[in-house]
This record gives sequence, C-alpha cells and structure tokens, in this order.
Amino acid sequence: MTHRYFINPYPEYDPHDPASADLDVEEIKKLTLPMALQSLKGLESKNNMEGGIYVGAAGIVYMLIHMAKSGRIDLPASAKFSCYQIAQRALETQHSYYRNHTTQK
Repeated sequence: MTHRYFINPYPEYDPHDPASADLDVEEIKKLTLPMALQSLKGLESKNNMEGGIYVGAAGIVYMLIHMAKSGRIDLPASAKFSCYQIAQRALETQHSYYRNHTTQK
C-alpha cells in the first residue's frame, strides 16, 4: 500500500456498486483545496522525492497544475498563480534531487 499524506475518510470507488457513485460533487470541491494544501506539508521532505507521478513531489506538481487549469474548482486568479509557483518550485526540487541522486556508471 502506498503512503498517503492525508487520511482519506471516504470509501474507495467501486464501479460495480451503484451506491459508491452517490457523490456530493459540491462537497468534494469544497474539500479539494484544503486537502491539496495539506499534502504540501510533505513536499520539502527528501523522502517524497522518489515518488512516481501519483505520489511524492511529482504527484503534487501534477495535482497543482490540474487544479489550476481544469476549472472544476473555483479558484481565484491569485490561487491559480500560487498553484503554478508552488508547482514550479516542486519541479525544481525534484529535478535537483534526481540530478544529485542518480549516477551513470
């Protein structure tokens, strides 16, 4: 099981269970930004640099860019700009980590 940086209080989606499709979209939208901000707490840790696209710094970058571009969450322009700034710093951190921790033999 992968490590999560926040507790997910919701059951996993099951496409074969009609009850799992009963989602309150507006409630999800309200919770998305606070959960995203909570995930940033682990961004500075070097332990998060080895994650793939869905975990670690790369996953956080993907999430931030998606949040800023998708339009599904009503973010003010300043919040979108912050998403891009944080994503850029995370990418730079990730790039530096891989540049310093991978060697060619």
